[in-house]
Amino acid sequence: MSGWDAHLQKLTAYGVAAQMHGLDGTKWAGAGVSDDAAQIKYLIGGFGNPGSLRAKGPTLGNTKYMITRAEGDFIIGKKGAAGFVAVKSKQAVTIAVFNEDKMTPNQANVATQAFKDYLIGLGF
Repeated sequence: MSGWDAHLQKLTAYGVAAQMHGLDGTKWAGAGVSDDAAQIKYLIGGFGNPGSLRAKGPTLGNTKYMITRAEGDFIIGKKGAAGFVAVKSKQAVTIAVFNEDKMTPNQANVATQAFKDYLIGLGF
């Protein structure tokens, strides 16, 4: 397990799949979100251009999501009972995929935002 995987356990303990990526899309740690580099880069690009994400919707893994909220440093997507929260810190993007049988969208957002704040506190 990498050092970043150990940090991600702070988020995955809530029952979500989570991954961390550099702002260039390079995967730092985690599993269960997506291994498609083009889709990760597309999602990361949505922080600067949320309109493109709203128009097309990102695909993570095999699931295409509809964007329900995109503001500044966070993006929330939903499909049925599943969803994702992506947050951007100074140097990284963290993506958490959740299912409502384990946590609500609000709980996923709060947990992922708290993880982002933790990263910022570490200088990331």
